[in-house]
Amino acid sequence: MAITHVVFDLDGLLVGKLKRLMSQHAIAALFSARDVKLNMPVADTEKIYTVVTQSILDRYGKKFEWSVKSKLMGLPPLESTTVLIESLDLPMTPQEYLAEAQSKLEERFVEADLMAGAAELIQHLHSRNVPMAVATSSKRREYDLKVTKHQELFKLMSHVVCSDDPLVEKGKPAPDIYLAAAKRFSPPPKSPSNVMVLEDAFSGVQAAKAAGMVCVMVPDERLDPARTKLADKVIKSLKELDLTEFGLPT
Repeated sequence: MAITHVVFDLDGLLVGKLKRLMSQHAIAALFSARDVKLNMPVADTEKIYTVVTQSILDRYGKKFEWSVKSKLMGLPPLESTTVLIESLDLPMTPQEYLAEAQSKLEERFVEADLMAGAAELIQHLHSRNVPMAVATSSKRREYDLKVTKHQELFKLMSHVVCSDDPLVEKGKPAPDIYLAAAKRFSPPPKSPSNVMVLEDAFSGVQAAKAAGMVCVMVPDERLDPARTKLADKVIKSLKELDLTEFGLPT
């Protein structure tokens, strides 16, 4: 069945890269000198989460390793924080952690740049009148910060559904957010199978498939290949997406 609508995840898929290096002051505030070199580039929004998380974990002598981080990607903030605290046995509540992390995160989000191929794909689909939306585990305020530099591009989306949307009772991997995104199209797709979701996280792929949609995954290269098998297609970059494979116009 041909794809008629496209829904994008946000972090690590559309926005992520930061062109500007972190200042020495910012580095010192986030990491101890023994753990990081000055002028370390922060590559993407997922990296921002990593830097801020490690700055908090340093107090407890913990490390934010990939084995833990991979469990959190794509989950809503409260759920991912709960998993983090339980995994590392931190002496704090999820609410305490989120309160501390939020201000540090927001300072960095406004610098987020686009991932490779994102602008070209969005502009192309818009020029071919393909309806598009964003469905992100970010809250609306976080979303607005992350797209600060790219507002004109994101205006090409039909709509955006964030994790604090009233229609989203459960976050990814539940299908709520993608079902809400499909429902808000006007007109809506005839079937969930007419919707293509682009994701980078395992929980997001689970959500898309639970919603009955086609899912193309652009995973982190470190992700266990076993966690990519649920996706209908796996590519290394948005630049590799073959639209004709899904009946979309070129």
